[in-house]
Amino acid sequence: DMIWLQGIDESTVYVGGLDTSGADGDYAISWRDKTTQVIFHVATLMPQQDTDPTSTNKKRHIGNNFVTVVYNNSGLSYTTGIIKGQCNFCDVVVEPLTNGMNLITFLSSTNTPT
Repeated sequence: DMIWLQGIDESTVYVGGLDTSGADGDYAISWRDKTTQVIFHVATLMPQQDTDPTSTNKKRHIGNNFVTVVYNNSGLSYTTGIIKGQCNFCDVVVEPLTNGMNLITFLSSTNTPT
C-alpha cells in the first residue's frame, strides 16, 4: 500500500524511522498483515535536497536496511555492495525480461552473519 506519511499515527503504523513531517517525502510503501508490518525505504520517493548533494539523508535509511531491493533495468549486471551501509546483508535484484516477466536474484554480502 502507498501510505501518506504526514500526520500518520505511528502507534498503529510502522514507519521505519521515516520522518512524518515531510523531510523524508510525502509517501511510503508499506505492507502489513495481522502480525507484521514492513516499510520500504524507496529512494525515489524521498526528496533530493540541494543542500544534500551526496544524498546522506536517503542513505541514513537505506544504508541501515538488512535487505536492499534493487530494480535494475540498466541491462548491466548488478554487483552486491553498490549500495553501501552498515547493515546491508542481502540484495534482491529484480530485472525485467523481454517476455514481461522478471528475473529475481538474491545476492548476499560476505559479511552476512550466520
